[in-house]
Amino acid sequence: MEGESYTFGTPQTILMHWISPRTAFSAFLVIILFSCKKSADNPTPAPPVTPPIVVKPVDTISITSFVLKQADNHFIYGTDSAARIGADSIFLNIPGGTDITKLIPSIIIKGKTIQPASGSAQDFTNPVTYTVTDSLGKTKNYIVKITLTGANEIIIANYIENAYDLTTGQLRWSNPNYINLYHSGTASDGKRVFSTASTGDIYALDVVTGNLGWTKNYTFGTNRTPAVSKGVLYLPANDQNVHALDAGTGNKIWNTYYNINNLLQAMDVYNDVLYFIASDNRVYSVNAVSGSLNWKSDPALVFVGSPTASGGTVYASGYDSNIYAIDVNTGHVQWKSKTGFLNASPVVADGVIYIASTNDSLYALDAITGKLSWVTYVNAITNTGYMPSPISSSPMAANGLVFVDGSDQSVHAFDSGTGAPKWATVINQTGIQMVYLDGVVYTGSFALNALNGNVIWSGPILSSQNTRFTVIAKDGTVYNPVN
Repeated sequence: MEGESYTFGTPQTILMHWISPRTAFSAFLVIILFSCKKSADNPTPAPPVTPPIVVKPVDTISITSFVLKQADNHFIYGTDSAARIGADSIFLNIPGGTDITKLIPSIIIKGKTIQPASGSAQDFTNPVTYTVTDSLGKTKNYIVKITLTGANEIIIANYIENAYDLTTGQLRWSNPNYINLYHSGTASDGKRVFSTASTGDIYALDVVTGNLGWTKNYTFGTNRTPAVSKGVLYLPANDQNVHALDAGTGNKIWNTYYNINNLLQAMDVYNDVLYFIASDNRVYSVNAVSGSLNWKSDPALVFVGSPTASGGTVYASGYDSNIYAIDVNTGHVQWKSKTGFLNASPVVADGVIYIASTNDSLYALDAITGKLSWVTYVNAITNTGYMPSPISSSPMAANGLVFVDGSDQSVHAFDSGTGAPKWATVINQTGIQMVYLDGVVYTGSFALNALNGNVIWSGPILSSQNTRFTVIAKDGTVYNPVN
């Protein structure tokens, strides 16, 4: 072999020379099989399994709607009443004066049947049990309780006391047994309505039914409008005393002589203090709990109407045509501001005093400084056939408007910020008082849309000697007109 040369390749090259194609293919299969066996011996972990969500079954039997419809029950107040549905109880509040012995409910259920059936008349004098049953015979009971309420009504003393629905003006109740209510307006604590007769009798009637709660005939007698606050009834009496009575029983708590002799005046109770103007034309501040005198105004000043307390100030109309701001703690005059001749009480709203004068003008004053904001003439329309008389009633301010009863026997509305006139509606009455509630102006005899003055309903004409009334809102809040 001498003289011969050899060339050696890489190991891979040598192997390829010795392995035939068939042998290579067999080796390839062995590698694949070995790999598969290795994977089977060491499997990849499976992803975690999410447990199924368990959905709680929805209650398949229930009362979903319980309504007393006007079309079925012909309520005098003319509206449907929807119930408040609890877990196993149903509650409805409906106006007093409603006959609840044969009410017809409209009921919607989840289930197969309900007993008593929807649309069947029931006596709800006592709670009634309704049973819903499903297709499998499962049952669920609801106890339905209906409560008569004095809410959403207006109570007027016009020789006798009458209560009307605020929404429709329909009569709810009337009590002809207690009469001679000529001068006394009404006051209420939300449970009872109080008034006094010219005979000296004092009446407390239930606001829901009009039934007598209690009556008293004290020797002092009174035919003036009472006031009530925190369970105490305050009476300016014919013996010129102020009497405090327990509002629940009529029993006397205290009485003090304050020379009261104004038939048309009402008292203002504010922060446990009574404010009123006595026969000497001075403003009095009296502790409402004890009846003791806090202070009385300067005897050189003569006041008319009724005082109005707001914040730390008492506002009063002076006989000298000035509005006076009096310190609530001392009785000292803080400022005075000239207007026209006054015969009515001021009203305070949003930091502004509004007062109407007998010169048919409405004034707006800053409540802090007394500075005049604007003045406007009230009788801007012509009411043919009326007998003019000076403005003697207080204005009322709410929701960006000021309302006043003009000498033209019309209610006028003005922009509270500028005094610009908005509307006027003829009601053929003067000397009225007003309450604003939920977009409606109530005068006792009329309900007017506050935005445009349209008449919503009208009722009995009130005597000019007795224009004070009581409004009880849907939530039970009591409103009385400005004095």
